Amino acid sequence: MARLFLALYLLIVVLPAFPPPLFSQDIIAILQSYSNFKIAVSRLLQHVTITAAVMDGTMDVLRPGSTGIQRAQVACDIINTVFPGTVTVADDPEYEEELQFNWSRTCWLRAACVFRPTNAAEVSAFLSIVKLTASKFSVRGGGHNPNSGFNSVDSSGILVDMRGFDTLALEGDLTLRVGSGQTWKKVYEFIERDKKSVIGGRHGTVGVGGFLLGGGMPFFGGLYGMAADNVKNFQVVTSDSRIINANINENQDLFRALKGGGTNFGIVTRFDMEVYDLIKMQYTVNAYHASDYANLLNATVNVQKAMEFDNKIGFFLNVHPTVIIAGLLYAEHTAQPPKAFTEFFNAESLITSIVPTTNGTVQTIVPELDTVGQDVGPASRALSSVSTKEDYELYLDVHKQYTERFSNTPEMPSATLSYTIQPVSSFMVRAGRERGGNSMGLAESAQTWWACLIEWYDGADTAKSQLNVGLLGDTIASLAGQRGDLLPFQFMNDAGSRQKVLQSYGKTNLATLTKVAVKYDKAGTFQTLQNAGFLVQ
Repeated sequence: MARLFLALYLLIVVLPAFPPPLFSQDIIAILQSYSNFKIAVSRLLQHVTITAAVMDGTMDVLRPGSTGIQRAQVACDIINTVFPGTVTVADDPEYEEELQFNWSRTCWLRAACVFRPTNAAEVSAFLSIVKLTASKFSVRGGGHNPNSGFNSVDSSGILVDMRGFDTLALEGDLTLRVGSGQTWKKVYEFIERDKKSVIGGRHGTVGVGGFLLGGGMPFFGGLYGMAADNVKNFQVVTSDSRIINANINENQDLFRALKGGGTNFGIVTRFDMEVYDLIKMQYTVNAYHASDYANLLNATVNVQKAMEFDNKIGFFLNVHPTVIIAGLLYAEHTAQPPKAFTEFFNAESLITSIVPTTNGTVQTIVPELDTVGQDVGPASRALSSVSTKEDYELYLDVHKQYTERFSNTPEMPSATLSYTIQPVSSFMVRAGRERGGNSMGLAESAQTWWACLIEWYDGADTAKSQLNVGLLGDTIASLAGQRGDLLPFQFMNDAGSRQKVLQSYGKTNLATLTKVAVKYDKAGTFQTLQNAGFLVQ
């Protein structure tokens, strides 16, 4: 008798409730609300109406207890029905190429399918589909984030590739509209045709979307702040399938949260960027013998001190076991390099100028940097991020630990561990605040953002490689803590998956981000169905 009542309960109560009845009507209602959004939407609406029965029949496959793989497969089938020609599955010849688009092999996960939307209305309908099927998903722009699962997903989810959002449109002289699937190389090529500049990434292959949502370290942060500080408007698709704008006048809380708050609030489809007159720059990239580290680190501190008086200075120091690379950048064409770089130009340990001193622009330096240290093949990668005060003795302590504990790694024959010193001046933090502030809780002081990176080619080295890059970050943090130099902030764009990035912004900022996430994502879609990321929950 108990079994009979259970069967009746499942038949009458549970099964009719899952999946939802008339699933197709939800998609039709969403598209109808955007019928004037684009001509393509009205055509799509007609297509969905015709295929409604197929969609509803596909949903009927789902029952309570369905696995993640089954839910993802149903979602892929429905998306392919709704948006024919936009879905790539494992049997398609281009599937492997789609997966291997990601910069790091750690992100070559085998998604149930790859979906490439082309407008915000399609993203709106997609979010309804993943919610109703309870399918995992991950969003990929340029594919540069090396953390597994952040811009990738396995067979239990759908990979949303945003490269179809390739808008580049100059609105007057003040605003550049940029699709979230664009790369900085194309952005710079486009904007500099009009002798204008925007504040963006230092590598051309990096995608616009993830870079800006993580904050974005530009060449010259002292001029206009972080890249995210220069976004004037975000076009966002929320979990309830609304397409909204976030700016100083609309949804102000979301506007501030998106500047460094990551992927917690919606799928951003377009960024409207502040436009400036063309930024001219002089740049040199030099390689030095690593044995001269003490002098080079001292010269680094002197550059950082100069950055507190000259907001046109840009700089980075990339340290490898056998070579140290210095990027010497200045936001002006000059007859002679700035005095702040004298120690680097006079160093006897100079091996070569990888990029000779050039008076150019961001567009001309980006291709040069993209070729520095090109890989011999596809590599796996992992990161760790730390922030400290500027301190020469700390730098020496870190390098000693690096050479003794990490640079010689016979147990990982295919791995190379490096770290980069990225100076941040008080100018950059102040410039960000002048533009409305961001969500990152930065102290207005001179500081160093350390980016630890490990690259390896043999899968057998994976576990130890990931452990070692994390240990290097922990070592830097420990040494800085002992000296009173440790800062809480962790830079999202350089952080490893195990790090608590949003917590590093401070309790008040984290509480605000959580509140905004709940407000714009009441269903918790981006906390529960998004595959991975630096999430508030």
